[in-house]
Amino acid sequence: MILSFLTLEGFDRSNPYDYIYAFSECMFLYTMIAFHNLINFFISIPLAFKLFWSNDKSYPQTS
Repeated sequence: MILSFLTLEGFDRSNPYDYIYAFSECMFLYTMIAFHNLINFFISIPLAFKLFWSNDKSYPQTS
């Protein structure tokens, strides 16, 4: 992924600072993906409990 950042943004592969910048971009993207996954997890689990495992049957049933 770091090499793809270097290629996409036209960095010089012989410059070590460009590798550091690309690495920081990768870490930022991985961090954003991790936050996104955590948010989805903490939203979907209570929603699943409410819809499928709760005793509240006020929502429409198919049977």
